Amino acid sequence: IEKQENRLKEELTKIGIDVVKDLTIADITSIFTSQKRKKDVLGNKDYHLKIRDLTQVEKLQQIADNLDLGKMDLINVTHTDLAKFRKETKMEAVKAAKLKAEYMLEAIGEKVGKPLFIQEIIDYGDYQSYLQNMQRGSLSSNAILMSGDEMKSGETLSFSKIKIRYNVLARFEIQ
Repeated sequence: IEKQENRLKEELTKIGIDVVKDLTIADITSIFTSQKRKKDVLGNKDYHLKIRDLTQVEKLQQIADNLDLGKMDLINVTHTDLAKFRKETKMEAVKAAKLKAEYMLEAIGEKVGKPLFIQEIIDYGDYQSYLQNMQRGSLSSNAILMSGDEMKSGETLSFSKIKIRYNVLARFEIQ
């Protein structure tokens, strides 16, 4: 394991990954086996690796194949601007609430005044299904990794679009 681990670190460094900062041990296991006068310990290490560039995924698959690693799973995908996207989506939800209030009040000849109350409505339905899936162990990434044999020339790894949705309750003065 040590030799394989050192080779892995060397290869990751070659493709520009900072192994000190981005490679962490997630789990270490060992199994003691005894067979006809021979005692042996089988060991296993699982790592978490943070990558910041989608093009590195294909290189990682090649490294895994070259080093004969047992498996490689993509377990988490996020976007560096996710907080910004959430903020923008919340702002759009408030604007949409005001616009809706404007055209509804216009129908009765009134106008929207100052906001009195704005509250984000948390959709616990999505959160509940997330927790249930997690408890059943059925959470999966929205990314698909294909090995070199399955990947046609010119194809690249891709991810589904980020979908963010927020609901707000907004109350305005009626002028």
